[in-house]
Amino acid sequence: MNEKLVWFKSEGINLAGVLHLPEKLKAGKKVPGIVLFHGFTGTKLEPGNLFVKAGRYFAKQGFATLRFDFRGCGDSEGDFIDTTLPRELIDAENAVKYLMKRNEIDSSRIAIAGLSMGGAVTACTAYKFREIRTAVLWNPLAKTSHVAVSIRSRTGKPKGAALKFPVEVNGWRISKKFVEDMVKVDPLADIAKFRNPVLVVCGSKDASIDPIHSQYFIDAVTSPKKKVTIPGADHTFTTFKHQAKVFKLTADWIKKHTC
Repeated sequence: MNEKLVWFKSEGINLAGVLHLPEKLKAGKKVPGIVLFHGFTGTKLEPGNLFVKAGRYFAKQGFATLRFDFRGCGDSEGDFIDTTLPRELIDAENAVKYLMKRNEIDSSRIAIAGLSMGGAVTACTAYKFREIRTAVLWNPLAKTSHVAVSIRSRTGKPKGAALKFPVEVNGWRISKKFVEDMVKVDPLADIAKFRNPVLVVCGSKDASIDPIHSQYFIDAVTSPKKKVTIPGADHTFTTFKHQAKVFKLTADWIKKHTC
């Protein structure tokens, strides 16, 4: 396997990543690049090593793939309590810039993809770079208010009850600013600004984000688009069968729109 541990900066913070490259990549040859954005409280691995498997699969298809940890997550510097969605958007932009500057990458042929809240990051990032040829959303978050509701449900607090910040959820400390800034971001408005093709893949049994969010994106996209629902798949495409389906759909789509 041709994989490299990499570091790059975002607002002075060191972000950790792994770059997957095609085997036996010849010196001087440039290949299309993909950046993967993980979800809320996720990492560059994602459950079941979903992103590791994705990066290796895409490398076999001839792509270079960067998966990385947002600030405060995984191996990256920072404390999660300082994380906000707007700051993740800055990290995402710096990840794309970093990948495009690498010698192995054809910077005119870039794709981005994200899972869950990473799908929202993808939607908010795609239109900012003319080099991004396509965007792929996996079980994406369309309405950011959903996260605030989810945080409340995880704390066990009844609806209407005041939350005392920072809120602790599954070992993560979440700030009031995270919730306040979250609802200021509109992934649906941003994806409508993107002029290139968009693929949305969702699982019919996603219990974390209702598949209706995927339809919200399809309705908002003004460029060529496609939605694929995978019967029985959950939020992180847990089974090997579902993962294989997602990876092939994504690779075929990206190949069509970057090669």
